[in-house]
Amino acid sequence: MSAETLASFVVLGRVDNRPTDVCAAWIDSADRTCGKPAAEPWLCRRHVTVATKRADAYVARESARRERANARRIERAPKLHARLATVEARIRQLDPPTRGDGAVVNVPLARRMPTDNQIAELARLVHERDRLRAEVGA
Repeated sequence: MSAETLASFVVLGRVDNRPTDVCAAWIDSADRTCGKPAAEPWLCRRHVTVATKRADAYVARESARRERANARRIERAPKLHARLATVEARIRQLDPPTRGDGAVVNVPLARRMPTDNQIAELARLVHERDRLRAEVGA
């Protein structure tokens, strides 16, 4: 882990404009920065230990969150596939007919031109279809 990333666990704000030879870690109880000589850029020995512990805890939390999300996604997959099929069927139903051979002119104008409500529903369904495809991975 880079020194800047490690420092981000205990330093308030960015470390770009701070001197690297002084500890920049924020001490809540004293309402100030540490200010001790730095063992690593921006951090003294004590705050290196604190930042390392916080980084390890963060990695463990994120790993557990990712596993839970993956389990939920696998659990929800059948529902999502069913909803995707329903949405795609409704899109096919609402989408105005188009044919390259000109046979569409024989369809009544009311059927060729969708209403404003149908256009709004079609837009919502297309957005939902795209979201479902991204979530399912199809």
